[in-house]
Order: sequence, then structure tokens, then C-alpha cells
Amino acid sequence: MTLVAKGLYVPPNQETNILNVIRAVQALARGQTNAQGSFTLSTGVTATTVSNPLVGANSIITWRPKTANAAAQMAVLSCAATDTTTGQFILHHGAASTSTGNAAFNYTINS
Repeated sequence: MTLVAKGLYVPPNQETNILNVIRAVQALARGQTNAQGSFTLSTGVTATTVSNPLVGANSIITWRPKTANAAAQMAVLSCAATDTTTGQFILHHGAASTSTGNAAFNYTINS
């Protein structure tokens, strides 16, 4: 299977074209990665689950606000180590504080 995510080509295990492998390594050296995504906090609840197949039980998730409403949530947003499992992570936040909506974030996965 060949994966292309956010402009990053991931060569399959059976790749025989060395140029494809070189391009993939160069993309990684430039900082391109598919271990990232975005999420918006769910309104009216105190937790939001984000699914991504690249998340592992020992992954460290970092996030950055995309909107002013998201920036206002930074003080109450948390993700404990026990909330990071294979394929997903759970963010805890205040329900009342997300009633304005549009609390959007970008995140990266570090394994």
C-alpha cells in the first residue's frame, strides 16, 4: 500500500525505485510528516476523542490552537497518558467553555 498524506509519499516495503525512497527521505528531512491532523472540541461535553491510526499507546500528542476560541481552551485542555491508546487519544475540556464552538486545533503525534 502506498500512502500519501499532506504531501508525504510513503514508499511500500517492496519499493524498488531508489528515487522514490530518496524523495521520501528528503521530504522527512524537510519536516514533512503524516503524523499530524486537526480536531475541533465537541460542544456540550467534557471530552473529545480524536482517532488516528498512527497514534500508539506511548505516543506524545502536542496541539496548537487554530482559532481564538481554541486559544481560550488551552488552560483547561488535557490528555493524560492513560487517554492515549492505539488509534486514538482523548482530550478533556470544560463543557461550558466550548459552548461558543469553533475551538479548532492542529496536532502532531510523536512516538
